[in-house]
Amino acid sequence: MKNDIVNAFEKITPARSNDEVLSYVLRRSNDMENITKKKKISFRKPVTAIIAAAVTATLCVTGAAAAGLFSFDDIFGNRIKAENAELGEALMCSADNFTYTVSDDDYKIELNGISGSSQEIIANIEISRVDGTPATDYFVNEYNPDDGIYSHEDNLVAYKPNYNERHMGGTGKYKINDEGNIEIVYVIGRTNIDSPPLSGEKIILHGAKIYPTDAYFDFLCEDNNAVAWFEKGELIYYKNCTDNIIEIDTSPVHYLDLFWSAEFTYVPSNEALKTISRSYFGEEDRLPCKAHLYDENHNRTDLDCTVKFIDMKLTSTCATVSFNMEYKELENGDIPFPDIEKAYLVRKDGSKILMIMDSGEGANYAEYTFTYKYCSRYEELESGGAFIDHIAVDLTDAVGIEINGKLYEF
Repeated sequence: MKNDIVNAFEKITPARSNDEVLSYVLRRSNDMENITKKKKISFRKPVTAIIAAAVTATLCVTGAAAAGLFSFDDIFGNRIKAENAELGEALMCSADNFTYTVSDDDYKIELNGISGSSQEIIANIEISRVDGTPATDYFVNEYNPDDGIYSHEDNLVAYKPNYNERHMGGTGKYKINDEGNIEIVYVIGRTNIDSPPLSGEKIILHGAKIYPTDAYFDFLCEDNNAVAWFEKGELIYYKNCTDNIIEIDTSPVHYLDLFWSAEFTYVPSNEALKTISRSYFGEEDRLPCKAHLYDENHNRTDLDCTVKFIDMKLTSTCATVSFNMEYKELENGDIPFPDIEKAYLVRKDGSKILMIMDSGEGANYAEYTFTYKYCSRYEELESGGAFIDHIAVDLTDAVGIEINGKLYEF
């Protein structure tokens, strides 16, 4: 279920590896899609929250960010940092027609800053009290800084004017800032390498309630055996593994019973739109490697496969690699994942920046796209996860991508 389970600490990956998680998720994607469609069609009902406020503005970077008082790292640093201050300044983007709605007119939403690339958008928004008092003073339950903070969310994009809205991948990372307000840094993007640049597209963010992460998921999953479905302002609870809608009172655990939305048109800077790519690959570019397949019990099988690349694209905040795989026919539509989770951006001076696979998708069990994030620090943990510091990089001297020791020059 989309956006139902979150990692409270984004830099810690699950104990199960990326390829295991993605293999299992994609192997079940058809079943989940059928369930999702059924719920969307048959069980939609309006949220009872009343939208009480709406504000419109046209802006570049707002407030102190516009005045240059805060750097890229100050605004987006809990999700991504810039290699240097000059790059961070060049990656500052703008937004047109910013609007928001909130279910309680005692609250307002501000856009603190926006950045990104042609493939993804990074936005910092802040939810605060209109009267200037700390939002934490009005939490229903006592704020526990050790528990993390979370909200149900839904990220949408209107592809072009007059087109239907459609989902984009992405999440927000929440924190309580020094003023006692709720600050959220969203990273929203597309995995598909063929997607056109996001410039000029309308982004719509929906949020539902504010929770302490651990307490809420214990309450939802363990105490009520339930999952949540949230889309376009509608929050519905289902009995786990069923289509039965149930009513759940979250007041024993939530912080704020607040529903909100924010939208803006993304206007990237020239630096954010900078892209280098390669789309021709010959027989000599094929990459023999191992692929991993996991069953429902998480047992792993290694297969020999050959990766045939289709496209590679580098932006300042992420890289995408599209490819086909050749391997022995598998039963039940199982999808193995090739051992290319780590790659490197290579520069003219021979220096390298580690790229870690962040997400992936497959089409027709044949064509795949992996999205990589650049990182300045990567540390595998005893728990089986990893600590990752994501960075935005300067593409000026980039010459290509190295995968499994083989350089693919652009």
